[in-house]
Amino acid sequence: MRTSRVLLGPGEVVPRLDARSLDVRLARIDPKGALLPTVLYVWDPNCGWCLRNQANVLALARQTRDRYQLVPVSISRLEPVDSSWLEEFAGLVYHAPTEATKRAYSLGGVPRTIVISQAGTVEKLWRGAYVEEVCREVENYFGIRLPGIG
Repeated sequence: MRTSRVLLGPGEVVPRLDARSLDVRLARIDPKGALLPTVLYVWDPNCGWCLRNQANVLALARQTRDRYQLVPVSISRLEPVDSSWLEEFAGLVYHAPTEATKRAYSLGGVPRTIVISQAGTVEKLWRGAYVEEVCREVENYFGIRLPGIG
């Protein structure tokens, strides 16, 4: 009997992430050894909470860009998607992760934010949009201010 995998937890080593780049080629993203720690933001352009959370994610990226690399990964194809979203991340937006990646990262529920160290281990994980307690936790963790969700 197979058991379902639980979400990655703090201290766990993350595997390589395989997903499609904007030009639809298969890309291999390996947070281990990156120049900066990685903030993996898992979302879906058809998710209402993900869309409502976009201003927060953009603020997070802008306020931490000298300390973290924010990498958005959509669990589905990038249709439709706001062009300002794509411009902000200058090509570092990925979509349609492989089934192996979905299993390895327990991808499903969105939005989700995973902070990954340069050693490739999970430092922090939040499930859901940045409302109330999650918003305060994200702000405190990164030392930033977010616009919140109206």
